[in-house]
Amino acid sequence: MKFLNITIPLIVIFIMIQGCGGIETETDPLVREEGLEFPDQASIIRDNARLLEDDGNFKDARVIYEDLVSDYPESDLLPEVNFRIGRCLEEEGNFYDAIDWYENLVDDYPDSDFAPEAQFRIGICLEEEDELLNAFDAYQKLFDEYPGKGSLNEILNREYAIGEVFMNGRKRLFLFFRIRSGLGTAEDIFRAILKNATFSKVSTRAQYSLGFVLQMQGDYTDAILEYNQVLTNYPGTEVIPLALFNIGVCYYEEALSSDYDVGEVNKALQNFTRFIRRFPDNPNRTEAEEKIRELIDQKAEKAYAIANYYNSPDSFTGARIYYQEVIDKYPESRYARMAEKKLAELPDPDTGDHQGD
Repeated sequence: MKFLNITIPLIVIFIMIQGCGGIETETDPLVREEGLEFPDQASIIRDNARLLEDDGNFKDARVIYEDLVSDYPESDLLPEVNFRIGRCLEEEGNFYDAIDWYENLVDDYPDSDFAPEAQFRIGICLEEEDELLNAFDAYQKLFDEYPGKGSLNEILNREYAIGEVFMNGRKRLFLFFRIRSGLGTAEDIFRAILKNATFSKVSTRAQYSLGFVLQMQGDYTDAILEYNQVLTNYPGTEVIPLALFNIGVCYYEEALSSDYDVGEVNKALQNFTRFIRRFPDNPNRTEAEEKIRELIDQKAEKAYAIANYYNSPDSFTGARIYYQEVIDKYPESRYARMAEKKLAELPDPDTGDHQGD
């Protein structure tokens, strides 16, 4: 009887609870969302620092980030926080300190999503400190260790700009003095750009500039090879006229250094003529025409010298042939007029009398 007296009230209470909806076990969102996560303290601190950073309060943001690194050494947020400290230091103008944080990030968290951008920012900071060659090396490390990461065109443009500085006169440091020519450095940089991306938007300029620095170093044979790569790989681009003109200049310089070797002279004439025919309105046309006249004069001079060599009683016939060649092949040269005068002084081939008698 006592058992019934206890059991019946319990049953009634249970029925009443079920009628009111029971104990929520599945519909209560707090119970249903078993994976619900609340922000940890490190995330909250990071977010507060980011708000300060976004408002331009870089120093205060950096201090909070640095405290976070010290207080939460095992946090998964450390790669991002290291990166954000570097960015704040950049904004404060402390580029070397920023580099230290970026390098720590790349060394300690090389697989982090922030590592490629940190490597890129190292290059930016080195440029700000005018360490251009080291900046180039930093960009190259990005290519080598994080292929496909970052903005290809921006990286290549920055590398090209560094190469251009060395091409235009910057000397390399050697024992803390700028005494080494930068042309070789520029050559290395342009070759690296072409290796990184042969057909990028920057490659056309890099290919032309490679030929140009070789030309400036007096390496005319290799310069011609690189200029021909411009003609082959980048037809229709803005550097084609300059490449074609400079091929002629390189052959011209080789002709000068070989005492006007006939083969080099002919190649120079061929390329200058081709340049004028394809680009008649180019500003370099005047210089090309002047060099053509000079080369023709040199060829005429050689022919005239040969004619003079044969101008003796034993070989008037040979002299007559070579003087006539000067007149026929080089009518615009000053040697053509001189050859006409010499030819008139030779004895008549039939009578032996001098034509002027």
